[in-house]
Amino acid sequence: MRKPEFIIFAPSFDENVGGRIVLHTLCARLNELGYPAALWPMSKPPTRRCWQWPTLRRHLGYLARRDEKHFSTGPFPRRIARYRDLAGATVVYPEMVAGNPLGSARVARWFLHRPGFHTGGRVDYGPGEIYFFYEPGFNDPAINPHPDHHLQLTYLNPAYRQTNFGPREGTCYVVRKGALRPSLKIDRHPSDAVCVDEMSHEERAAVFNKCTALYSYDMYTFYSTYAALCGCVPIVVPDEEVTAQQWVPDPERRYGLAYGEDQVGWAIRTRPDLLERIRRTRELEDDYVHDFVAKCRRHFGSADA
Repeated sequence: MRKPEFIIFAPSFDENVGGRIVLHTLCARLNELGYPAALWPMSKPPTRRCWQWPTLRRHLGYLARRDEKHFSTGPFPRRIARYRDLAGATVVYPEMVAGNPLGSARVARWFLHRPGFHTGGRVDYGPGEIYFFYEPGFNDPAINPHPDHHLQLTYLNPAYRQTNFGPREGTCYVVRKGALRPSLKIDRHPSDAVCVDEMSHEERAAVFNKCTALYSYDMYTFYSTYAALCGCVPIVVPDEEVTAQQWVPDPERRYGLAYGEDQVGWAIRTRPDLLERIRRTRELEDDYVHDFVAKCRRHFGSADA
């Protein structure tokens, strides 16, 4: 097995947490496209050199809990990085990770949300890093002035597909990260709407196939797209200070989604375009991954650049 060129610093896979899903997806896609990659569990100590008690205690705790054995990679092939793999590899951290826990000389930072969003505004990055963003709205030009450093990957859960092609009734809503939106009241949905936040994927897909509309207080959750795939109109509760163009600049990526109730007509008209775009997505995402690798190699002076 070839030594990893990329090591993805990630928590265990969780099918309900989008950030975890895409980190594991990146590792899988890199391997599929011929770029050796492995995962580094976030709880795994950065070194085996346990000369000091805090480091030794952490290492012993990691072994005692058998964290690596229980580290889930979900539906993806399992490949966990070894200590000797760190030398020369590019480590990929999500934006919420402070500093450089693995002490890598090559750090790629992936903005899975706006830097500082999950850390109370604190941003702790190091010199010489290269930055990529999942959504254009997640990029901070003051940190990353390169608008072409776009790296977006999707994992489509097979539970979400339209099974009801007949009458529908009722509405549902999802809150998720919408709870963190300042001053937003969770009151835009009808009083009898069903909350889908704590449901399993199968339960949520069944609700999406029953209801006419989903009210989403989380402006970026993929559940809005999943609702559209099930034939339910996703209504994203808008930020009054953010236009639809600012929310998602690429109109193709707004297909099937209503940014506010006045956009319901747009969502219904463009749903067929959403389905076609999803069919084209895999080829586009492979291009993103190739571009990501090329940019990292150029940035760090790889011989393969």
